[in-house]
Amino acid sequence: MKILGILAILFLFVQCHENTDRTYVLENKTSYDIKVESFENKKLAESYLLKPNAVFSYYYTSYGSAQAYKALAGDSIIVTFDNKKRLIFTNQFVPATRNIMNNVSYVAESNVLYMFTFTEEDYNNAVSF
Repeated sequence: MKILGILAILFLFVQCHENTDRTYVLENKTSYDIKVESFENKKLAESYLLKPNAVFSYYYTSYGSAQAYKALAGDSIIVTFDNKKRLIFTNQFVPATRNIMNNVSYVAESNVLYMFTFTEEDYNNAVSF
């Protein structure tokens, strides 16, 4: 009987967490080629190239709350502009700081569509290397 009770609680717990489907869109509104590299435990997980005025979108399903850093498949992101300047982002959020890994930095076009736009200001804030 005790096992049935535990199974019932587990079943209810699983049923309470709904999937969150979301599309994240990265838009390049700069005049530079942008490379977005996602790293997990210091190893390259994924890489995207965005030409000027290009858009890249990716679909993500989360069991519970959807977060950009989970969708981007990593714990850090390096954004490189024309192989000259870069921005580094981590999933350790600093309040009031623009961060590609934080949902707050995206414009929610709807409950399922989140947009992040790279601007000339991002390029100006990037560090030369």
